[in-house]
Amino acid sequence: MTYEILDSGTPDRRLMEAPVQVWVIATLEITVHQEAGHPHLLLTYPSYPLGTGSAHDEGYWATPFMAYPVSMGYGPPTKVSSLFRLIDQTMAAKTPEADINQLAYLLGLRDTTVRPLGEFLELKVSPRTPGLVKAFKIVRYQLSTVDDACLRNIADPDLRRGYVFLPLQPDGEHLRERYSAAHKREEQWFLGKPLMSNIQHVMATPGLRARLGSASIPLPRTLFTRHEQGLLVAVDLAGYGTALKYAREQMHSFGSDAESIQAVFRKSIGTHFDRMLGRLGAMQVQTAGDGFVAAFPSRVFYDLPGLVADLLARWRQFVGEIGRLNLEIREEGLRVGSRMALHFGEYEYGRIGGIASYVPAFDGASIVEVARLEQGLAGAMRGRHEGLEPKRHYVAVSQALRYVLGEGWSAADGLAGRVGVLDLEAKEFRDRAEVWEVRSQ
Repeated sequence: MTYEILDSGTPDRRLMEAPVQVWVIATLEITVHQEAGHPHLLLTYPSYPLGTGSAHDEGYWATPFMAYPVSMGYGPPTKVSSLFRLIDQTMAAKTPEADINQLAYLLGLRDTTVRPLGEFLELKVSPRTPGLVKAFKIVRYQLSTVDDACLRNIADPDLRRGYVFLPLQPDGEHLRERYSAAHKREEQWFLGKPLMSNIQHVMATPGLRARLGSASIPLPRTLFTRHEQGLLVAVDLAGYGTALKYAREQMHSFGSDAESIQAVFRKSIGTHFDRMLGRLGAMQVQTAGDGFVAAFPSRVFYDLPGLVADLLARWRQFVGEIGRLNLEIREEGLRVGSRMALHFGEYEYGRIGGIASYVPAFDGASIVEVARLEQGLAGAMRGRHEGLEPKRHYVAVSQALRYVLGEGWSAADGLAGRVGVLDLEAKEFRDRAEVWEVRSQ
């Protein structure tokens, strides 16, 4: 096993292997807790693997850090004393604590104080270049205080920063052990990715772990989500699975196998979804293959009639793209239709499960209502209610949205025609909605 922990008390001797590089890593360790819960350590994902021999093709969770390369002169150190001497020479001109405070500022934090937590040195196989042995001196700092106004930058409710939170409980129930042949040691995995070895060392050392958890910063649960009001959109495609099956079984040609044609069909839909939502400026979206739920909060999209008009115009363009794909399907009954439900109401978006969440999600009665509205439209299309056809394209506008848009609102300029006000039902949901048919431009 090529892994060794060294510190200032390590007897002077030859190193088990001379490192090809030496680094000093100054870490900013941020521990937080929600309500009366256990402390958690904030982790980032600084690098994807560099394609140098990692069989699992995953990078490593790490704490935020600053890195300083150590000059080795004419050759690598071979003894413990010479390794520490090289490090001291390099760091004499550095100011890691000042750099850590700057790093905290770059993370959106102000009025901060940090405290030193100690240091240790690792001699190990490099995490990103497993063919090389390197030395890493870990100089640890902990965020001790911060302006409360900045706490949302730690909670990261939209997960734009990509933070996850590692529980500091000693039972390690959330961790999985796995031997790495490339790195020649046992690694601990969290949320499907391995931890950097310095974090693993702290977690395995009760005194270090306890001290880290003793200065945990409280984060109110309200910081992990946004409470919003706005336009809600639920979309699903009718007959999408059947169309994919048709593409796999029937749409083969010279030089293209059935699976590749099916993949092209599937990815075309996803690409059109992404383009449409991107052009609308959508901020809050959950996609699921042949559909999505999206929300447009009123604090940003304050012109609701203009937003709905833009959305319907973009949807007409999407329906046109579906029409071009449908031309490749000879059997009309196997073609793709679509459903869109529009609603207005209150909802939550973000880390719905609080500190344990690692993907953003929606919550709230209005989210359920818009999903049920789309499902009710699906049932009406299957039953050919009021002349609806299963393979055509329809938009249902809820009564709540219709009320906010006002009496003078009409979709006639952007859609083919008004079907009428229909009773739509799905599970326990029942409501009346204004239904319009959509045809491509």
